[in-house]
Amino acid sequence: MAGQTNQTEIQAKQGHCSLCGIEGQGSRDFLCDKCADPELLVVYCSSCGNRTYLTEQDKADSKIWEFLVKLPEFPKLESLKGLSVKLSWCPLCSGPRPEKMTILTYKIS
Repeated sequence: MAGQTNQTEIQAKQGHCSLCGIEGQGSRDFLCDKCADPELLVVYCSSCGNRTYLTEQDKADSKIWEFLVKLPEFPKLESLKGLSVKLSWCPLCSGPRPEKMTILTYKIS
């Protein structure tokens, strides 16, 4: 019938966290509380689901940080505060890894 909206159309408008994919309340995509922090670097792996939180001081002892800085796609920023990163795989993943790395970055203030 004309003028009716089916369930598929409603679900298509549901917003999701751009990193972990959790559904939100509204229709726009967002960064959830677990994937964004204005004081930390948050790294989310879409393969294994690992979420790592780093401060500037944590960088020296982190496998994830050592991995990130070797990636040509990783942005060279003065401050990592408020940076959220989504990786297609990380060094903590078990099992086969694709050769191509996908990395998405979001900067919040």
